[in-house]
Amino acid sequence: MLQDVGLDTYDANVALGFKPDDRNYEVTAAMLSKIGVKSIRLLSNNPDKANQLIKFGIVIERLVPLELEANPYNIHYLEAKRERFDHILTLKGEPKRDVCGCNQ
Repeated sequence: MLQDVGLDTYDANVALGFKPDDRNYEVTAAMLSKIGVKSIRLLSNNPDKANQLIKFGIVIERLVPLELEANPYNIHYLEAKRERFDHILTLKGEPKRDVCGCNQ
């Protein structure tokens, strides 16, 4: 509801008393390790997700951002993700960001 009245994802989470992004990938890394996965190619725009997985022992061979076309309905959400959460997003008319492997 807070986003419906104009707050972006970051401010809405903070207004509710949460961290801007309170996700934790320790259990994810433990599950991957449990089944013998040592390295992955991560399909994500979220560098924090990659950094947490690396911190918990998963090698990220490559971070592959998922791009989608911005439109009037999602542009503010995408801008907030990029500007406030440092997500890897290229919005219309911008050059693509070069994303290298995380452990190189």
